[in-house]
Amino acid sequence: MSGNKDKISLEAGDKGAKLAVEGDVAQQTGGAFGDIFSPITEALGTWGDQVRANRQIRAIQTFKVVKEIAVKQGLDAGSIPPPKFLIPTIEAASLEELEDEELSSMWAGLIVSASTYLSPTHHMFRRTLEEFDIRHVEFLKWLAEFDEELGTFDFAKIGNLAGSWNEVFLSTREPLTFSGVDDEEILYEVKSANAPGLKIVGIEVGTSGSPIWHLKDKFHSWQLPDFEEYSSVHVVEHLKLAGLIKEADGQLKFFISGDDPHIAIAKTYYLSPLGIQFLKASSGLQLSENDATSAEKGTTND
Repeated sequence: MSGNKDKISLEAGDKGAKLAVEGDVAQQTGGAFGDIFSPITEALGTWGDQVRANRQIRAIQTFKVVKEIAVKQGLDAGSIPPPKFLIPTIEAASLEELEDEELSSMWAGLIVSASTYLSPTHHMFRRTLEEFDIRHVEFLKWLAEFDEELGTFDFAKIGNLAGSWNEVFLSTREPLTFSGVDDEEILYEVKSANAPGLKIVGIEVGTSGSPIWHLKDKFHSWQLPDFEEYSSVHVVEHLKLAGLIKEADGQLKFFISGDDPHIAIAKTYYLSPLGIQFLKASSGLQLSENDATSAEKGTTND
């Protein structure tokens, strides 16, 4: 951690912002800030005069990632969102723990996303991200199958959630037939619905009533290991309340030896359209006007 000589200030105006860094911490990022922020003609105020060293470092690291994301995507690193969005976003990002690099990266991505087209959706995502801790990030990265090697999500596959669901759980699908009660065979069939953005977290298997398919007598259950770690601290419930994920029960109908009706009920969680747009924005991708509108309405945009 840097000493008390490290200082960071931000002057903001309607044409841009200018960030000044003094002290040893400035050497960590070189000229990154001069490349990112444009000069201003009229200062509206300063931010960060009294921030502690860790907030200074976190803010600087966030801006460094902003530049990295912009350069990687071939964007103008000098383009930034208006101060009304930029300043509270910087301040919120500076509150993260220094070791939470994934959260810092999401803040940086949000700034980049809002730099060319700022919508009310970005403001909503900023407020959502303020309430996150690292466990929210871990759950979303698991749900959406974050590619650690490439450092991104496969949004093309995530956009096919309905196809993954319908292939296994479509209500009009004819019941399967198994030769016997093989738990592994049944679980394998149900869990084949897993896809980027959609995950099975629990399964109950049992006999079914007739003529309406429903779980009558349960004889097997399975729950995803470690899921309780996230549900017990209300990470899952929080993401649901934020509208980023949704919960659904899928039904797989099958017969044993062609005669006895059985059913498997799969509890699933999947990314909502809003959740997909949130991951795009926090990855630094630009949201078009159509993207923002579809996210606000809760629809997908193929």
